[in-house]
Amino acid sequence: MVWFKEIHVHRRDWILDHFHQLDLLPVEFLVVSLIDLANQKNEALSNDYLIEKSNLSANEIDRTINSLIQKKYLSIRATRKHIEFDISELFLSDFKREIKNGLLESFESEFGRPLSLVELELLNQIINRYDEKLIIYSLRQASVRNKLNMSYIERILQNESSKK
Repeated sequence: MVWFKEIHVHRRDWILDHFHQLDLLPVEFLVVSLIDLANQKNEALSNDYLIEKSNLSANEIDRTINSLIQKKYLSIRATRKHIEFDISELFLSDFKREIKNGLLESFESEFGRPLSLVELELLNQIINRYDEKLIIYSLRQASVRNKLNMSYIERILQNESSKK
């Protein structure tokens, strides 16, 4: 299970604590918090729900939702039973923002999937310790050997950096 879905994690506290890094407007924080609250309680979400709970106008809710979607913090999916408001990317954006986009894309392309939170954290640590060219070289070496995991890549990095 991903860290932000664990029962002991207070997501709204985390959002508030990272408010300055997330570049959220106060109205966006309010809407995200209401979405998270409704998701936590398994309540049906709609614009009407958000309007009622926030005392914002329909236009303000629409603008805020569009802004959150543009920031890639919110995705909306229609299911057979209801509309799903997903704010998962909000919690992952903190790690993704710190990693250079090209490097993240290289890893996800080689791995053939999005990186997990643990892998993102490890990649962040690797970036802080090693040169980008060496990281790409290590990724390619792991790919050639068909051993695509962060531990193996880190061992290659350690071996290569000790040669210098």
